[in-house]
Amino acid sequence: MTNLEALKNKINYPLNEGSFLVVLIEADINPQAEFSKDNSMKLDIAASDLILQVLTSPNVSEGGYSISLSDREALLKVRSLLLAKWQVDDSGASSISDATYLH
Repeated sequence: MTNLEALKNKINYPLNEGSFLVVLIEADINPQAEFSKDNSMKLDIAASDLILQVLTSPNVSEGGYSISLSDREALLKVRSLLLAKWQVDDSGASSISDATYLH
């Protein structure tokens, strides 16, 4: 499995491939390289960055998928757990509740 596939499986949310590629490249992870346990921390942090993108996006309802405020709260908890696993500070993220300010 490639790093790109691993990130898609970890997030399990319908985003365009470009979103996945950007966070991987910003984390200095080769998307096409074989996933290994050695880069788990970098991949988890990239996943947390991707979750933050989802959290700050407008509500989406398309193709049987939707994200609502309750979904956002669950994603925020997942993000916090991913960062806590590696003892990475996620201060500031707890203030995100929805994307109404984006409208």
